[in-house]
Amino acid sequence: MNLLSWNCQGLGQALTQRALNALLFKYSPCLVFLMETKKQKRYLERLRRKFAYSSSMYVDPQGYLGGLALWWTAKVNISIFSSDKKMIDGCCSEASFSSTWHFSFVYGEPNIQPRSTMWNRILNLRRPEFIPWLIISDLNLVGDSRDKKGKRSPPQIDRRILEELISSCSLRELSYCGSPYTWARGNISERLDRALINDAWSQLFPNAQLFHCTRIGSDHCPLLLSLKAIPTFPKRQFRYELKW
Repeated sequence: MNLLSWNCQGLGQALTQRALNALLFKYSPCLVFLMETKKQKRYLERLRRKFAYSSSMYVDPQGYLGGLALWWTAKVNISIFSSDKKMIDGCCSEASFSSTWHFSFVYGEPNIQPRSTMWNRILNLRRPEFIPWLIISDLNLVGDSRDKKGKRSPPQIDRRILEELISSCSLRELSYCGSPYTWARGNISERLDRALINDAWSQLFPNAQLFHCTRIGSDHCPLLLSLKAIPTFPKRQFRYELKW
């Protein structure tokens, strides 16, 4: 099973739609989470039917800002617990797989001041350690100096927020393959997008692998999560895992 998460920065652009179509055709993800759709439900439903996804859930943008979309196929059963302009929280099970796991798809707050409110919400969603839990998305923060290339050093508050989230919720970062950065603009590159898991999720999917796909049609690269991958390691692969 594959899962795709992407801050597409607007699904109204032809280039972005072509890039999404190529990703869906190549990897056939059962779950697709899109951020900054900048489009209303009616428009996105036409795309969902075009891409042959059976079910959906949306958070409409505010004017031309934001917007979330979650699509899934008939191969998975999805239950939504809660949603707002920054998050979709729920659980997933496969028809061919007896276990259920929980997810929190998050579009991180880009402005520093409101971040504490959003992170407190995530802390309040924390699961008991025996429930498999995945957080994946554009968290909009840089956790380490190695996650940034450019003029300024990452703000210390970003690292503190990420440390607290990982420690308080008993999470760890899922290792990845691909570019060390998931966002770029001009001469600045950062790793803003990531996946966090707890031990129960890791035990459920011991071969899971996160891939940073090629960036096209957006400043963010798509994240492809393969739950049953058996990783291979080419010579120039970059592999990095952060724990606290």
